[in-house]
Amino acid sequence: MSKEYPCVEFEMELGVSSQMRVGRLMFWTSEGNGVSIPASAGLPGWQEAGHWMLKGKGPIPPSCVLGAGRPYLLSLVAEQRPNDKGIEGPFYRISPNSVRVSKEVERNGFGFHMDRNVIGSSGCIVPVEQVRGRDIYWNEAVLTLGEWRQRTGQQVVPLWVRYWGDGEVAHVGMA
Repeated sequence: MSKEYPCVEFEMELGVSSQMRVGRLMFWTSEGNGVSIPASAGLPGWQEAGHWMLKGKGPIPPSCVLGAGRPYLLSLVAEQRPNDKGIEGPFYRISPNSVRVSKEVERNGFGFHMDRNVIGSSGCIVPVEQVRGRDIYWNEAVLTLGEWRQRTGQQVVPLWVRYWGDGEVAHVGMA
């Protein structure tokens, strides 16, 4: 299957750790060029294989739970969520908003946002600090999303989520 451009990909290795695991959030332009920032999903200690099935702790479920070849959609329109603890500044909704990961468990409330009040996220994708300050990464991401919206007129872009490691086989068929 070929990718639609522009698109976003989030990938992260899962495994046992009490520290925040860091993956990559990649923004691919229609020309095939990319911007990559360090990002994470899930709370520290809750980023092992299968933890994406856990409400309020694990990372966003991988795209493959949506069905073969189906991505999430990342909104290019920012929302303000001042009453949500852990969300700082603009919030970019990820759809579908609700995903059934097992017969008993449904995950919801996914987004991409800056995280300042707690370390990690309970299902959202957040930029993380590494070599440069995370504000720089966040600003780079927000500029990219704004440019895409202005240039393409699109309201959403495809978002592919995949994990590997620690026995995890949750991946998607990205080209």
